Amino acid sequence: MNIKEVAAQIGVSTYTVSCAITGRGSLSAATRRRVLKKVRELGYTPNVNGQRLVTGRSNLIALDDRRPGLFADPFGMQLARGIQHALQTARYSLLLNTATGGAQESDQLRYWVKSRTVGGVIIVRTSGFDPDLIREMSAARIPCVVIGTWTETLPCVASVRIRNTGIRQAARMLVEQGHRRIALINSADPHLEEAVVEELALCGVSLLPEYLITLPLPEGTDAPFTDVADGMEAFQKLMAVNSPPTAIMTRSDALALGVLRAAHKRGIRVPQDLSVIGHEDLPLAEYSDPPLTSVRLDCTALGQTATEALLGLMEDQDDPPVRAVETVLVCRQSVAAAP
Repeated sequence: MNIKEVAAQIGVSTYTVSCAITGRGSLSAATRRRVLKKVRELGYTPNVNGQRLVTGRSNLIALDDRRPGLFADPFGMQLARGIQHALQTARYSLLLNTATGGAQESDQLRYWVKSRTVGGVIIVRTSGFDPDLIREMSAARIPCVVIGTWTETLPCVASVRIRNTGIRQAARMLVEQGHRRIALINSADPHLEEAVVEELALCGVSLLPEYLITLPLPEGTDAPFTDVADGMEAFQKLMAVNSPPTAIMTRSDALALGVLRAAHKRGIRVPQDLSVIGHEDLPLAEYSDPPLTSVRLDCTALGQTATEALLGLMEDQDDPPVRAVETVLVCRQSVAAAP
């Protein structure tokens, strides 16, 4: 069934059906509801290419996320689900670009943008992402939202930042529990390190150089990807210093689980001898031994916020350019008073 047949069945013009489906035109609310009700009853599915010709807009949105190990990363999968759910509600579909490791890794996204295959783009910022690509999309008037820090003011470009409130809460809690030898296992996230250093300083405690481990980027990549083995290795380095830490904060739950495993092997009790805090609060965190205290980032909310920002840009170029999602500390049983 095509749109002409649908219009004939309802007894209205094809223009009226098109306006009701696309949300455009000057139809009354009552007429729009009546037409959409009939469209659903008839089981009509609009031709997306036809809609694109009428509206000049694609109903496809690109998600550009090039972190290595993405499909093994629960954070990335939850983020994608949050974006897709929000897009489905607004009747948009998702294209995913995960190209990594080559000089031409932006070519696919550039093609989608130049060919108007996509109506908007959400980019997960990594340490090596291409700012020129953002500027090209702005010049082409393709709405774009950057998840991460983006300070340049450009038309059609917004950003969603992650506020490190949770890790600040974690640092303060450790100090309140009497910890002074506090370590951080980070993974190329300068904003996280900055938040920890600042919060500890406010509490009168320093993050000493021997208690800071920054994991290198995997060879040939621009973004960190950490696993349990990285946490175990970092733990061994921290235990080798003259005065080992009494508390360890990590950039991911995978790193924290590595710390827990290595501590158990050495007979170090958590939390009696050592407190451990993860980051991301993945579902497995509450099932570790002991259940892991972690900083929660609601990936679904992050994806929904990014999608709402993008749809706002698509409808109104004056939509606020910066939004933020807070993190929060989730306390379980891997933290106790300093020994």
